[in-house]
Amino acid sequence: MLSGTEGKEIDCLNLLKKAAAAHSSFTKLCQEAKACDRHLYGLSQLLKDGESATMFKDPLFKTSGSWEISTSNMSHDAYEGFGFGPVVPYGIGCGYGIKPEKISFNCTTRVDKKDGSPEKMCQMLSECLLEMQTLAAFGS
Repeated sequence: MLSGTEGKEIDCLNLLKKAAAAHSSFTKLCQEAKACDRHLYGLSQLLKDGESATMFKDPLFKTSGSWEISTSNMSHDAYEGFGFGPVVPYGIGCGYGIKPEKISFNCTTRVDKKDGSPEKMCQMLSECLLEMQTLAAFGS
C-alpha cells in the first residue's frame, strides 16, 4: 500500500505526463502552422491603412494578442544561451534551450517595468523544473 506522500507524487506525476502530452500535441500543431493565434495575427497585419475588420476590434481579440509571458525556444547545439525580449511593455520574455543534459533559460523585461521581475520568473522556473525532475525520478 502506498503512503499518502507516494500517492500524491503518483498523482502529480500523472498530471505532469498529461500536461506534457497536451503541450507536445499543441507544439506539433504550431510546427505544422495550424495554431490559430499566428494566423489571426498574420491576417490582422494584412489590413491596409484605413481598412478594418470587426473581429480585430473585439476586446477578446485584443486581449488574446497580448502575451504577458512570451517565450522562444532555441535548442540547437550551436547555441548555449540567448535572450528573448518581451512582446508587450509590461511583459517578460523568456528564451530557453532544452538539451539532453540541461535546460537553460534567460528571462528579460523592460528596464521601466514596475510589476514582477525576470529574476523572480527565473527562480520560479528553476523550482518547477527541479520539482519535475524529482517527480520524473520517482516515476522511473
